[in-house]
Amino acid sequence: MDVQALRVKKKQKKTSMTVDLARTGLREKEAALLEAYLSKVPNKARYLIPVVVDQSQQAIKSFEPEDLIQLFQDASSHDTQSQVRLAQLYQQGQVVPKHDATSFYWYHKAAELGHAYAQLALAEMYYEGRGTEQSHANAASWSLETALSGDPMAQFNLGVMHRNGDGVERSDIQAVYWYRQAADQGFISAQVHLGMMHYHGQGTAQSFSEAAYWCRRAAEQGSAVGQNNLAWMYDIGQGNVAQDDAEALKWYLKSARQGHQEAQFCLGTMYELGQGTPRDDDEALIWFRKAYQQGHPDGILHFQALGSTCRRVLKAEADVMEQYRRMAELGDIVAQFNLGLMYEKGLMGVEKNTRQAVEWYDKAARRNHLNAIDRLLCYSSPTFVEPRREWA
Repeated sequence: MDVQALRVKKKQKKTSMTVDLARTGLREKEAALLEAYLSKVPNKARYLIPVVVDQSQQAIKSFEPEDLIQLFQDASSHDTQSQVRLAQLYQQGQVVPKHDATSFYWYHKAAELGHAYAQLALAEMYYEGRGTEQSHANAASWSLETALSGDPMAQFNLGVMHRNGDGVERSDIQAVYWYRQAADQGFISAQVHLGMMHYHGQGTAQSFSEAAYWCRRAAEQGSAVGQNNLAWMYDIGQGNVAQDDAEALKWYLKSARQGHQEAQFCLGTMYELGQGTPRDDDEALIWFRKAYQQGHPDGILHFQALGSTCRRVLKAEADVMEQYRRMAELGDIVAQFNLGLMYEKGLMGVEKNTRQAVEWYDKAARRNHLNAIDRLLCYSSPTFVEPRREWA
């Protein structure tokens, strides 16, 4: 077959596709969108896209252009599964152009028909203001719809909203109620938050035993925060958790290996003091260094002090200072915070300089570095005091 014949055949193929689209029964705008898109797609092109099977599973389906037409038809015929699949495609920008407003439209359609995953996704879009005007009240309303059907993520989200007063009346009692609903189903974040509420006595009677129970549930499922909190309770001995250095070391280590900066700092302290393990300054230095590289406010102090004492600092102070300055100037917020701390405390061979400290803290704080914000609040207070450390 010659080139001209191939061009004629290709043109006929495209024409037949247009005719097929006209017969689909889709709304005019949807049909036009499909036609414009398919005209740019090679006939043999295939795509791998994630498709939700239910709330907890995902499958992979191979998509051809013709499949997209069928998906539009099924979605327009009130098939909730197709509506959710179409919403995902627009949300992720796969097969069709990314478009949050269209994604919101199809999620809303499926949510109104009772699709739990769509309700959860819709609540998130309302909460973040993606594809629609932000509305915490609508987010709470759709979260409640899904939470009442037993979805643990929706229950946890509703607990957070009550805790913060986002779209609902602020209520620690309601927060505890919804955290417990999700925690009983094994939802890790809810278990961590419920443990914190029991520890502080917020929305429920203070109970270290209950706090320890929920920390352990989360820790055993691999939560770094839960592991750190359980280690802390073993470290100081609270509730039905007797003081036990070896257990504290074990749980700090599990959490620290996942990158939890507070656990890394506490682990460094245990190696430095020989708690639950023989004293090991080298190990202490490693964990203090990991902690301060993530911006832990005390990690760099202990690294400096221990490194100067045992003369095993991994880099010369001048090199460390120069490295931080370069990283800070490139916009690294952890480096900006640590540079501020060096100027505040006079570390790494630099002279104390409050102006420089505040300047670098401010740069990090403007990008939501919590420890930098904490330090700036201390400076703005009438009496400069060390920030209070919360039980995480």
